[in-house]
Amino acid sequence: MAVLGRTAHPSCWMLAGYASGFMSFALGHDVYFVEQSCRVMGERVCTVVGKDRASWGAVINPHLPYFQAADIKGKIHSLTEELRRVTRELERSTERLTTLERPPLVEVRSKAFAAVLDLATHIAPFDSSVLITGESGVGKEVVARLVHARSQRSHGPFLGINCGALP
Repeated sequence: MAVLGRTAHPSCWMLAGYASGFMSFALGHDVYFVEQSCRVMGERVCTVVGKDRASWGAVINPHLPYFQAADIKGKIHSLTEELRRVTRELERSTERLTTLERPPLVEVRSKAFAAVLDLATHIAPFDSSVLITGESGVGKEVVARLVHARSQRSHGPFLGINCGALP
């Protein structure tokens, strides 16, 4: 940040600091912006002046401790890489969640069955009994396996029982 004395306003410090960092990055060498006037100090407008170190000469020396950007390029690059890494991780997590929403190896051709699977996914975390009914071949066991896989009991075995086959 750039600070000119103790009477300068913090918002001007930040603007001068941002301007210094941006121009240093854009031009490839250190540029320092220093506040010259501020509305807080009774001026009509806030003004800053930006120069490279050689142009400032010894006048910049008292202000240098306030410019805490030893390696602004390195910081921008490391933050950019971190943002890319987190974005990739988020994309992978989103893809995993999308595939987990429906049981594997199930082809959903109707909106009605997709709605049933979505409902099963939503009720699965609750510790409650579920009765699944329907005609033969409609996917009752698929729904039951989905509920089991998403439930708190998923660590235990799944026992599929065909009640129609019981005498």
